[in-house]
Amino acid sequence: MAALPAFSADQAACHGVWMADEIASAQAAVAPTGHAALDAELPGAGWPLGALIEVLQPAPQGSVWPLLLPALARQAQQGRVALIQPPHEPFVPALVAAGVPWSQTLWIQGATPAQAAWAGEQALRCQDVAAVVAWLPRAQAADLRRLHQAAASTGALLFVLRPAHAAQAASPARVRLRVAAALPPLSRPRLRLVGAAPVPADAPRAAWPQLRVDLLKRRGPPLAQPLWLPAAGDAVLSVARAALRAAQGDGVDRADDLRPAPLPHTRVMNEALGGARPAAAPTVHRLLPRRASGQRPPPGARPGSPQEDGHALAGIAVAVA
Repeated sequence: MAALPAFSADQAACHGVWMADEIASAQAAVAPTGHAALDAELPGAGWPLGALIEVLQPAPQGSVWPLLLPALARQAQQGRVALIQPPHEPFVPALVAAGVPWSQTLWIQGATPAQAAWAGEQALRCQDVAAVVAWLPRAQAADLRRLHQAAASTGALLFVLRPAHAAQAASPARVRLRVAAALPPLSRPRLRLVGAAPVPADAPRAAWPQLRVDLLKRRGPPLAQPLWLPAAGDAVLSVARAALRAAQGDGVDRADDLRPAPLPHTRVMNEALGGARPAAAPTVHRLLPRRASGQRPPPGARPGSPQEDGHALAGIAVAVA
């Protein structure tokens, strides 16, 4: 048998081959994550576009927003951001404060897991959708493959959120990580010693929860140590504090808050998503400004509905957790 020709690492790099013991220098398009520490660990220094990014978390209302919002804000400048089957009503003021305009956001709810996966696939195939975030705790391997292929067809940013125990199953995701809010290990002394060097100003505070990010899969070696990222930005925290004061009835004017208003799914799904629909299409909500006091309620609004009562406190927790 003839000997195989030698193949150097430089030649491999030219052909897009990456070595298992080094981070791939991705030639595909990426979107900066907004977190320098995470960018440094991802191929191409950002989230891969046109590929499945799987985010695992211990609970559906976990601390995923601070991780995703910087990239979603960038993508919102190029197209719409579709939120598929979120566990709570999206808290629009926090999204706006983070740079995701309500006019660029679609909130899509499916009656079944199959509808939610279908809606995500159709949204990814829309040319005016730049990012999709889908909460799919019961997604099957076939669903993930279809979503991955749909994202590749348009180059959209795709996040699929699943429970932490899904880490035991195979996945076509290009990047896979586990995210949870936790207290970082103590990084500063409890007592300041005479003559000791001062504690760095950017050292994490043990008393404030941060995001623990475990990078489980990437094109490169596994990351042995977790990354610690900020749990929320100043803008999001300021909006959350104002919303909490308003919810406690301290007299804060709530006329300028934002609230979602549902739209009939038939027209929106035909225009925004397209394609063959299942027997019962998911419900699409477009996020609209809350009406000022004194205005008439929107058609079809019922007492006690989101159109009348605004956002639940759970929505605030999702935005800043």
